[in-house]
Amino acid sequence: VSTQSTGPMLIQSHGDTETMAGGATEPHEERTRKEQGLSLWHRASLYYGSNMCVLVGMISCPGLHWERDVVIWFCWWQMAAWCMYAVTAGSDPGYTRPISTDPEVSAGDKVRLPMRAGWCKQVKKYVARFDHWCPMLGTAIGERNHCRYWWLCLTQTATIAIADQIVSGGKLVTPWGNLPVLVLVLVLRPMFLLGLGLLVFHSAMAVCNVTTNELVKGARLEYLKDCNPTDAPFSAGLFSNLRLFCCHHGCWLLWEDWTPYQWERPEMIVRDSEEWWNYPCQNKYWTCC
Repeated sequence: VSTQSTGPMLIQSHGDTETMAGGATEPHEERTRKEQGLSLWHRASLYYGSNMCVLVGMISCPGLHWERDVVIWFCWWQMAAWCMYAVTAGSDPGYTRPISTDPEVSAGDKVRLPMRAGWCKQVKKYVARFDHWCPMLGTAIGERNHCRYWWLCLTQTATIAIADQIVSGGKLVTPWGNLPVLVLVLVLRPMFLLGLGLLVFHSAMAVCNVTTNELVKGARLEYLKDCNPTDAPFSAGLFSNLRLFCCHHGCWLLWEDWTPYQWERPEMIVRDSEEWWNYPCQNKYWTCC
């Protein structure tokens, strides 16, 4: 099915502010470091504090059977989750600014916003390949830190799963006979379901090369106005999508400087491919909607 390729969204630049489609403006001034630090400190205290409360509750809970191998795996995954939170919380999601390819463009002329960039209301900035704002991390999730966010979901979900395995092996005779075990189970099970849901959802987003912002807004975005809900116009196949997500926007950033990826809409959107593994949302055999 052929579609017209749409370019980056046009916006208007006005000196100290930049006007988006819809009238919102992006001030150039940033939050003070003090405000950012206090906000991040509170979020980190909540995250690490809740983790420590569960850990202390497990250690002090009678009747739990701690196997050596399980404890080693639990400690490994817990330390990995704490490290991933530390490197993801408050991180740069890939802030970008509208730029013009014409060096002679003057202030007030229209400039182009990089395709797939989105406006984050919380920080009042544009984010490359904007996905969503995460209140627990105190930062937006975008092209530069989405892979780290996925690893945080994985490590935290694995930690909760092992903790639930340890607690589930406790001696729960009656609901009131071993109350600490019951309380831990009621705390861990919802946390596990939430973490697993986030992990599965963002894994699907990585496989299809789609963002939460695009999934929610759909045709309201200028570059998706002629797309169906099941279309993934930027998908280049399973392995290429994962390579971009895990390597180009992931581990390669450990030794390379980040620059916004130049996304382009293809002129052809494939909707009836026999390669279902490359087009899992819509192909010759099924469609998700």
